[in-house]
Amino acid sequence: MRKNERGIACLGCLVATVIVVGLALGGVRIVKAYIQNAELTHLLQSMAQDAELQGASENDIRIAFSRRASVAEVDAIQPDDVQVSRTSGVIRLSAEYAVIIPVAGNVSLTLNFTPHSGPQ
Repeated sequence: MRKNERGIACLGCLVATVIVVGLALGGVRIVKAYIQNAELTHLLQSMAQDAELQGASENDIRIAFSRRASVAEVDAIQPDDVQVSRTSGVIRLSAEYAVIIPVAGNVSLTLNFTPHSGPQ
């Protein structure tokens, strides 16, 4: 055997594997948050285009949101977090929320989202 062999040791492989698995798990959490934001945006857009909701009160719109969110399994925000505005008879829905993803110990990643039903 050569005295100066080069390569990665078993310990090096283990450390690399732990790092890759940690990054993959963190990536899954981040992707999940972005997917839920996309679902929430789609939900708000479909509600804003619903003809039955155009004349509804804010409370009725929030009740409809609660029902649709439970069917779509969207739990990032509560119905009270949905802001409703009307411009020339057209409803616009929006919300602001943050997803906190713990990384390690006291370190966390905060993702801020502002889904809305259309141009504001």
